[in-house]
Amino acid sequence: MTKESASTSLTLKRNVVVRSIVTENLKKFMMFELNQTVDTMKERIEELIRMAQGDDISEDYRRQVATERRQNEVALEDVKKKIEQAKHLQINSLFNQGIVEGFVNLKVGENFFEKLGAMEVILHDGVVKEIKVSDSFSQNPFGK
Repeated sequence: MTKESASTSLTLKRNVVVRSIVTENLKKFMMFELNQTVDTMKERIEELIRMAQGDDISEDYRRQVATERRQNEVALEDVKKKIEQAKHLQINSLFNQGIVEGFVNLKVGENFFEKLGAMEVILHDGVVKEIKVSDSFSQNPFGK
């Protein structure tokens, strides 16, 4: 890139941690979502069982269906564990909902580590209550 075509800013992706304050509403919502997932997965497993039956399918296809069925059964057990965990969440504690990608504009002269440092969004019943930027990345590790 030549000096003439160099940009003075760019947009970068960064990860943003999403955490929720546990409320009764959040627990109800999580249980609803997880139970729907269980129902969908059970239906898929039943469908796979039906697909593997019959005399007119190849052994390769039968193995492929059996593998997918086992994968779905393992995933179903994971969802059931999440249901048990959700039942025991403490009200007003923080629950890690996951990570989403966000974008940040970076300009010449800005602190790279501060701009791309850890960011966290705190939700209360789906409403943003706080946006935090970690101080641990705001200091340049090179001491300048």
